[in-house]
Amino acid sequence: MVAINVRAAFVGIQAAAQEMNDGGRIVIIGSITAIRTAVPGASVYSMTKAALVGLVRGAAIDLAPRAITVNNVQPGPTATDMSSAHAEWLRRSFFETNG
Repeated sequence: MVAINVRAAFVGIQAAAQEMNDGGRIVIIGSITAIRTAVPGASVYSMTKAALVGLVRGAAIDLAPRAITVNNVQPGPTATDMSSAHAEWLRRSFFETNG
């Protein structure tokens, strides 16, 4: 999970920055689990998404002199095969807590 969720983003940012013209944009897809673990057993996944937050902040600072922005989109609960078993629990815990 670390290789896919963190290392791939790190290597991707490096490769893009080398080829990109000044003023470019890099967007990383994170997850709300970076700040809120939703289900039991998701600690490693949440840790990898939290790592992206630090990576993106650092890359944004590093690439700012070249006017390259680096952003992290952190979507909330999304209906997928992986989350379907927890759909009702997510609905109650996330949406009732956060409006």
